[in-house]
Amino acid sequence: KLKLHPGCVCWHSCLELSMLPRSGTNRFIRRASANRKQHAVFDTLLAMPVFKGCQPELLMEIAQQADSSMQEPTLGDGLPLQIIVGGAAQVLVGYGPAATHGVGSIFNVAGMLNFSELPKPYDVQPNFRLNEFSDIEDPEKKHLCLAEIACARSWRHMPSPHSHTLKIEIEDANSDYAKRQRAAQKRISVLRAEPELDDQGIHFVYATVANIEIDVILDVFAGTPSAYQFRQNTTALRTLFQAICRHNIFPGAPPEVLWAVAEASELEQIAPGDLLAVEGDCHGNEALCLVDTGEAQVEKLTYLGGDDAQPLVVGFLGPGALIGNICMLGSRLPSPTTVRAQTAMRLIKIPRQGFCEVLVKYPGMNACFKDQLKDINVLLKNSLPRPAEALASLNLFHPCGQPFIRALASISERKVVCAGDVIREEGESDPALRIVEFGMAQIEKNDERRVLGFTPTGTILGERAFFGLGNVSFSRLRCHSPVAHLLYIPQGKFFALLEHHPDEMQQFQNLVTDGGSVKRDNDVVNLSLFQNCGISFINTMASSIVPLTFMPGQTMTVQQGMDSRALYIIKGGRADVIINGDKKKTITNGNSFGELAMLGIVKRRAATVRAETICFCLEVPRQAFLKALDLHPEEKERFADLSTQHFGESSQFTWPNLPGVPDRVVYYVNLYSERQITARGLWTSYTGEQLQSDAAFMVVKGTIKFISDSGEDDETISEGRCFGEQVLMGLPAPAGKLVPEEACEVQIISQEAFDKIVGDCPDWKDKFCTHLIDGLAKRAVERLGILNGSTALGLSAVFRATSEKFVMDMHCQVATRIVPAGELIIEEGMEGDSMIVLVQGSANIEAKQDVLKESAPLIKIFAKPLGELNLLGVTSTYIMSVRATGSCLIQTISRPSMLEVLKHFPAEMKLFDDFKNKHTYQSERVNFREQLKQNLLLSKTSPQFIETACLQAEHVIFAPGDEVIRKGEHCKLGKTSMYVVLAGQVEIMEAFGEVIGTLKAGDVIGEGGALGLTKKRSAGVRVSADGIVHLIKLQGVSIKLAVQKFPDQYQVLSSTFMQRAAVSADFRTRRQAWLQDAVLPALQQVHLFHSLPKEFLLEIADPLLKCSYKCGEDICSLGDKADSLIIMLDGEAEILSKQGKSVERITDGAAIGEIAVLGILTQRTATVRATRDANVVTVESSLLWDLLGKEDWASARQAIMKHVSVRREQVENGFPMCQLPVGLQVQDCVARFLALHAEKCEMVPGIPYDLPSDYKSYGEMLLIITGGQATLVLGPRGDAVAKLKPGPDGLVPESLLRKFDAQIVAEKRRSEMLRLRRSHLLLAAQSVPTDSMWLCRFEALEKDVARRLHFRLVNGASLIRERQRLKEKTVAVKEYASSPLHDEDNPVSQFAGHNFTKSARLGLAPINQSVRRRNRMLAWDSKLPSQSIPALAKLSINDDQPAPEGGEARTRATLLQRPKSEAGFRRSRI
Repeated sequence: KLKLHPGCVCWHSCLELSMLPRSGTNRFIRRASANRKQHAVFDTLLAMPVFKGCQPELLMEIAQQADSSMQEPTLGDGLPLQIIVGGAAQVLVGYGPAATHGVGSIFNVAGMLNFSELPKPYDVQPNFRLNEFSDIEDPEKKHLCLAEIACARSWRHMPSPHSHTLKIEIEDANSDYAKRQRAAQKRISVLRAEPELDDQGIHFVYATVANIEIDVILDVFAGTPSAYQFRQNTTALRTLFQAICRHNIFPGAPPEVLWAVAEASELEQIAPGDLLAVEGDCHGNEALCLVDTGEAQVEKLTYLGGDDAQPLVVGFLGPGALIGNICMLGSRLPSPTTVRAQTAMRLIKIPRQGFCEVLVKYPGMNACFKDQLKDINVLLKNSLPRPAEALASLNLFHPCGQPFIRALASISERKVVCAGDVIREEGESDPALRIVEFGMAQIEKNDERRVLGFTPTGTILGERAFFGLGNVSFSRLRCHSPVAHLLYIPQGKFFALLEHHPDEMQQFQNLVTDGGSVKRDNDVVNLSLFQNCGISFINTMASSIVPLTFMPGQTMTVQQGMDSRALYIIKGGRADVIINGDKKKTITNGNSFGELAMLGIVKRRAATVRAETICFCLEVPRQAFLKALDLHPEEKERFADLSTQHFGESSQFTWPNLPGVPDRVVYYVNLYSERQITARGLWTSYTGEQLQSDAAFMVVKGTIKFISDSGEDDETISEGRCFGEQVLMGLPAPAGKLVPEEACEVQIISQEAFDKIVGDCPDWKDKFCTHLIDGLAKRAVERLGILNGSTALGLSAVFRATSEKFVMDMHCQVATRIVPAGELIIEEGMEGDSMIVLVQGSANIEAKQDVLKESAPLIKIFAKPLGELNLLGVTSTYIMSVRATGSCLIQTISRPSMLEVLKHFPAEMKLFDDFKNKHTYQSERVNFREQLKQNLLLSKTSPQFIETACLQAEHVIFAPGDEVIRKGEHCKLGKTSMYVVLAGQVEIMEAFGEVIGTLKAGDVIGEGGALGLTKKRSAGVRVSADGIVHLIKLQGVSIKLAVQKFPDQYQVLSSTFMQRAAVSADFRTRRQAWLQDAVLPALQQVHLFHSLPKEFLLEIADPLLKCSYKCGEDICSLGDKADSLIIMLDGEAEILSKQGKSVERITDGAAIGEIAVLGILTQRTATVRATRDANVVTVESSLLWDLLGKEDWASARQAIMKHVSVRREQVENGFPMCQLPVGLQVQDCVARFLALHAEKCEMVPGIPYDLPSDYKSYGEMLLIITGGQATLVLGPRGDAVAKLKPGPDGLVPESLLRKFDAQIVAEKRRSEMLRLRRSHLLLAAQSVPTDSMWLCRFEALEKDVARRLHFRLVNGASLIRERQRLKEKTVAVKEYASSPLHDEDNPVSQFAGHNFTKSARLGLAPINQSVRRRNRMLAWDSKLPSQSIPALAKLSINDDQPAPEGGEARTRATLLQRPKSEAGFRRSRI
């Protein structure tokens, strides 16, 4: 017989093998062996990551071209890929231990691709830094201990002997020792080749290796899609390989090992803000994550005091950081911290299984982190449960007594194995019992050369052989995790022990093994919380228990933290319970914590539990508890009773729409609801998990904004408020998105949870649902903008016309209910006396006529009252049919309940009775079609036209002052509606509010827009103040249908519209003239609007209304809200101070409130009372800023903002009062008030300042120089009279300038001047009477300045008059000299004429005595004063004495020779 190997290809000819000669048989054996090797190569290539996606037939061709030989595998760049196809080799990494590599083992992939020289084993960079705070050193900050920092550092795993410290010590890469070490560790040693038995089993040969050159691969792939795929795979693996080599996370590991790690790895791109690990999550422990690029921050949930725990940044991770603990892979170690990406990151993820397979294949890698393994083993030895506890937790020994368990523990032995170590060989007859206490083992078959499965913690190995059910093992057990702890029980000692325990002897004789699983129900039943529960409930709970491992210093729970609310049972190790930073106690094996959180009694953890040693815990998930309750409802009552005992001990945050509910109901709400912490700005959990949007939730902490699909802020949900309750009642969820403004805590109730709550509380179900519906109604009403109550009565004009007290009393009469989709809310002709308000959802108005159903869509309504006429008693049947298109929330109120309340409100009763009596046609059913036929406009139309136009007509009620039509609304035939007045009176208005006409019962409103005769509403319509108005709303779709069917009626309606349009046009013409002649000049006179264009002022003026005040009426009052500018068009008023004293009178053109319209002041600072009939216009602040917000008026906006900044700058500097010596400081209220009201005057150097023309409007004004210098000039030639500069010399009463027609001219550099009203001075003094001395100083200063300037202006005016007279006389002399009376022979005449004329041309030149004698002779006839010219010659602008009016020039000239100094003048003034 021929022994065939797995994978051999056999032909039928082999059956004839016995008839062949021996030489033929050998050739066939060689051919079969070659085929077997080719298939081995093919299978290996097909499984290699570098050939992933390549065509199998091409891989078979490569396998056929492989060159096989008996050799040792050799590694290096340029060498071929090598696959063992026969025999086996023991491979050693570094100094061992060695591992056996059999058929299918691959070598030198990196060398074939020329990558083996990439690793730089000693190029290590620090990759972790702590956050810059000193919590460890600060004794007051007890919330973060050294153990927690060490735990956080475990995320930065660097395989060095001192990885538990922050300092990373690296050997010098150039040292001789480092070079030798690198050379030794970089080599893979093949110790020996295991022999291969041939088919006859008699010869020994070396391992057979198949060699594949890279050129062979490229030639086979050339021109095929596999070439591209191979290139892509190679590039991806090269990236992973280079990153692993670059960051050197495994120092000294050879390239072959690193390539194996790269093949098991995955590359991930992480966006900023994404989470790499979540605190408390066990899934992150199933892989190692290497940071290739980017940076992440490490956050630790910490209790710092207050109501909740906060994430604290404890450090940062950069390139080269390794997230995860190599030694604890597979141990279900929850993440000690949260790692969040700060930038875009590239992450290399090394799965646990793939990495452990590399460790098993190359066990020498354990040397890279041997010191960590040593430390972990020490910690495990001190923290693992005692052997007696470990044995008692197993199903195998659960029925045994404690004495036997303790005796069994004494004969047991603990052993430690590392990855790759063989626990038990296949075929071995060792009958010892092995229990996996920590770590994992893998099950292998030698002949199949593959892994069959894994054994987790708590598994019993070898129980069949141990109890004599088998002789040898049928598989090999090898350590799969980096480290594993096993508990060994020798068979001989065990049976010797049984002889002393007969009860256990009988038990084990009848034993049938169950695979050695752990019995977790024993752990649950030992808890006092579950001691009285049924065994089925316990088994359900136990099936979901999860074992966890916590490192020393790691927090299991955080005080005031939000987590999964699981229950924990400690099975090994010790943990500290810390409250407010103080250690309260230490818990050990058998202790549990978290019961109240799991039951839903508390919303946050009451204490921080921190592992002191390595802790092994059992986690009882809350979801497992809820699942067990669902399967065993008989246990719910017991836990509900238990929870009520703790409600007094823990504060409960109940839903606001569940007032007065019993504690039992609150318990079920907290039990079945889900608590989450949201991310900021996203409706996700803090860990990035999407939260339910089709569920109800309550905001426990924070604020969440709901944004509707339209993009507007629809609602802000603050702390303690609910949202989405309509989902629990079958209504659709609001359309939009939820945006938390911060990290918010929410309590979520899904539809499934709500069904459980009402199912567990059937006796309270109706009341529970009623509370929810009422809460829904209240919130729906608030969204509609009604804030004066919890009902939608404010939507109805019937109640808007009544007092607030009446509405509040009616609230308790309102009933709320839900109408399912498709159901009729009201039906035409149905008896009823109730008003119905649709507050949420939508409905359609249905028409019975088939003509409309075929020609037009249904009319949709939302948030609308129905049946108001029924409520008022006008009709007893509903006049339309309304059907819900979706689930609708409605509120109803009946007429009997309203009549009961009306007994206490006679005014409202009279209002409703008057409305009822206004109907000209009353019957059991209001026939508005008859009303339309009697209408003056529609009386000429056919009945068919009216019937068609009235299809789907809607009865609407309006309260006094309600707006029916707004001017400017866009109109379109088929879209725009028209109205018919049935009762009451409405007013036609322009947009500015003036009434241009009234409409009464029977009149038609809005026919122009409804008929498409105008594109916009030309006028507005509002209800008069007389009372409630009843209108018929004719739908646009019905009007269009009537026009199309009866086009001749269109002309009748059009003529009526044209008549009204003519009246409106005439009124608009008169209004435009009023705006141009009266309003625009008044606006231009306001200082605020001086620099604004005329077009902008016209837009401001367009909506303004004229308001008239009688003599004695207050235009505005002190303390009133100030948000507008009041401009007096005509009339007169007085300004009254706080004490009621009149400080000034204002007349036409005066403006009040320039500061208020800018939004700087919010209250009126004085009372303005009309002293005779006055007309004013008011510019609202909102109107001004709305116009300034338009892009067309950017220049106007800049001018206004500049004006505001100037006023603010004046206030900051205290201008102008702080520049005057009156004793005011910048911080004084008076100085700031006057600075705010001072008007800045724009001055241009060299150009006289033009005084405004508003001096008659405001009274006395003062000019004050605050910067630069200016000159006071007089006359047409601009003669200088006085120098003006900041300070006392800069004050100028405006009345002096107007009296003498003087002007102020700025000098070359820019000057600044402020203009202040005297009324503001008096108001400020009387508003703050405690410090009024400044006013006395100011008045004294003003008096002195006025006297001094008056003297100078009088002198200047006299000089100008004398100059004018001299000029006139000069002209007369010239005329005399040229006249026939002039005697040329008279020498006096010649000389005098010549010299006088020359002197006049020179102006004020000195004249000698002879000239004066001749001048005296010439001036005799003209009465010219003899000393005028010399006096004018010596006149100075610095003189303080008045100039002579007549012939006293000599006295004046004498005074000019001794001018008084400025200092002397000031002393005399004081």
